[in-house]
Amino acid sequence: MKNLLKAFFAIFLLVTISCNQQSAKGRQNDYVNNTPAYEQFHTIFKGEPSAEDIGRLMDAILDMYHYPKMEQTKQKFGSMFYGLRKNSVAGVSEMELMKYMYQNPNNIDPPTTAAAKALIILDNTK
Repeated sequence: MKNLLKAFFAIFLLVTISCNQQSAKGRQNDYVNNTPAYEQFHTIFKGEPSAEDIGRLMDAILDMYHYPKMEQTKQKFGSMFYGLRKNSVAGVSEMELMKYMYQNPNNIDPPTTAAAKALIILDNTK
């Protein structure tokens, strides 16, 4: 009987922990799914630039490359800039990358290639 009670308690703990983890993941997914992209980027981009500043610059880049200003597109571009910043040798920020792309339009390369080239140039000049 004692072993059965221990087994029941162990199962109860595992179920409770699992439910709590799922609940936390749900809250995190709700935040990501319900929070506008530029608000999310404000918290993860280097220097925490304002959502408005991010929006102005990224919207201009989306226009340059004829991409729709949908949340999914903004998420993809923001993830690209964030990933490039993480790989920057000189600590180039996402905003610096976007500013460079805006000031030096590259209509030949797709935006991913243009952003990678911008990172190389900025890493070498910083």
